Amino acid sequence: MIKVKNLKFAYKDKEIIRDLNFEFKLGQLYCLVGENGAGKTTLIELILRLKKIQQGEIYFGNQKNMTEEVLENLGIVFQENSLRPRLKVKEELYAYVDLYKVDKEWTEKIIDAFNITPLLNKIGNSLSGGERRRVLMALAFINKPKYVILDEPFTGIDTKLRHQFRTFLDSYVEENQALILFSEHNILECQKYNYHFIFMYDGNFILSGDHKKISTKLNQMNYEFKDLQDLYLEIWRGGQLNEDLIKK
Repeated sequence: MIKVKNLKFAYKDKEIIRDLNFEFKLGQLYCLVGENGAGKTTLIELILRLKKIQQGEIYFGNQKNMTEEVLENLGIVFQENSLRPRLKVKEELYAYVDLYKVDKEWTEKIIDAFNITPLLNKIGNSLSGGERRRVLMALAFINKPKYVILDEPFTGIDTKLRHQFRTFLDSYVEENQALILFSEHNILECQKYNYHFIFMYDGNFILSGDHKKISTKLNQMNYEFKDLQDLYLEIWRGGQLNEDLIKK
């Protein structure tokens, strides 16, 4: 699990993360949704220690520090599509394979899962944004990590491949009892999948759960929405619903 405890973060006088407390459990796929500026990327950077924690604590299992054991069990995709520009994709991939001593069967499964066979002999800086994304996703999973953190991983990837990759993420979590946390904007597409959704607004987690649990909670509060996209839009209008959710 990843445990976030009393986490706060601010830029100068602006609070970005407001006293977050949450436990991300193994065997779950968490979809973090929110508008730009809601705090999603800052939270991810804090979890990965790319930003210094100002107040609060973050644990990977019982490890408070980013130990070598944690790093070896971590897969990451950042927003930036950064690959080493002069390397072929297969050279980049097999550098990771050698580093983590990955067996041939898993390597081939990852190559197939992210459809990168046609890219293996291409140079990194010759790839399109979507192609780079596919390679970065493959690199994130090549070491069979326990914790996977993805910042807007499906950006630039076409619809058919997005479905293939989402299906892989589902099966990966189930088969490996892993934890995946990813940020997302395409809520209309996401709601078709069995994710644990976290709605983030102004540095807070104001609503979380799977689609059914969220609908049940809102009905108990006398709110009803056609789908999660309508809910998403209502939250970002910043009205009475938000006040009621924050009170809860």
